[in-house]
Amino acid sequence: SAQETAQPGPDEWTMAEARRMLAEDRPEEARQILTDWLEKMERSNSPLLPEAYLLRGDARVALDNEFDALYDYEAIAKGYRASQQFPIAVRRELDIAKRYANGLKLRSLGFRWADSSEIAEEIMIRVQERMPRSALAEEAAIELADFYYRRRDMKLARDAYDLYIQNFPDGPNKIRALARRIQTDVARFKGPRYSGAGL
Repeated sequence: SAQETAQPGPDEWTMAEARRMLAEDRPEEARQILTDWLEKMERSNSPLLPEAYLLRGDARVALDNEFDALYDYEAIAKGYRASQQFPIAVRRELDIAKRYANGLKLRSLGFRWADSSEIAEEIMIRVQERMPRSALAEEAAIELADFYYRRRDMKLARDAYDLYIQNFPDGPNKIRALARRIQTDVARFKGPRYSGAGL
């Protein structure tokens, strides 16, 4: 009957269950049922695959395991660009990149001590390539420029602010980018050995 066809199948049920577990702050259980499902289904062409990857990525972030979550978000970014989960996955990756750029270390052997700045840089470049001219790309562009600036890498910072101004001439961070570009020129002109300490 029509009523029977409206019943969600076992795959839809798994996604609904995972969403419920995440909403109830049970990310380990959500991660487990999604991993079991993905092990069976990842070679299939199920339309639910991008949702499963997104939900498992979110479960991993909730478990303070954002690095593994990047693999799930990347699976969507690389394989499911037409899905509604694609821009969400790119957003999630940028959020992780911002945490890394602001000093969050990579977890290794149970400790957070490994430098994550290269991953931050790579993601912020990819976001701009994947969603050019979008609000997300604008955010990634200014974050990347500021990241170089904070690291005192004035050549890369200047190039990144320049790119920002070219790509987002009316962007919300245009004034900052222009001001910072001048500051990078001043800093580079003084040279790496310049120090105002004795003046």
